[in-house]
Formats: sequence, C-alpha cells, structure tokens
Amino acid sequence: PKRQKVSSPYWLKSFLKNAHIDNNTAKGTE
Repeated sequence: PKRQKVSSPYWLKSFLKNAHIDNNTAKGTE
C-alpha cells in the first residue's frame, strides 16, 4: 500500500505531463 501511494503521484504526474504535452501539440496542429 505504501509503495502504491508513493508510485501513484509519480505515474499520475507523468501522465498529466504527457497529457499536457499532447494537448499543446493538438492546439499547435489545430
């Protein structure tokens, strides 16, 4: 459980970062 709590924010941050980049790329393309 502790490891999951520590990993959750890590992959979530990475996911949000990737989503943010994808969003910017979509805006740039559009």
